[in-house]
Amino acid sequence: MADRSLDRFNTNAPSEVRDAAIAEYIDTGTLSHETAQVDVVEVAVVEAAFTQHIERNVLKPAGLTMGQYTSYVDEADMPALRRAVVSGDWSTLHRHAQAVAAHIAQNGDSNEGLY
Repeated sequence: MADRSLDRFNTNAPSEVRDAAIAEYIDTGTLSHETAQVDVVEVAVVEAAFTQHIERNVLKPAGLTMGQYTSYVDEADMPALRRAVVSGDWSTLHRHAQAVAAHIAQNGDSNEGLY
């Protein structure tokens, strides 16, 4: 369902709309149905699909939950990580999740020195 929504968006939306929606998501972390000019349900489906993919294929193999991971991510890194999600650059996310997991293993609950 998410693939169909993304395919429809990529096929039907003017490039200005696509670019604006992607830029807004990268900058703010918000995937806005208004900016993307799609239905609220389509945005929810796409967000859920990306979140599930990240949880299953990136975080779980590193031994992390989404809550753990996001509590250790520097807000300044979020745009680059969201850009990786949009471009399908899962290797960057894997490396980052592994670094966070290693840091937690060495330092426990403290994120001091992670960045």
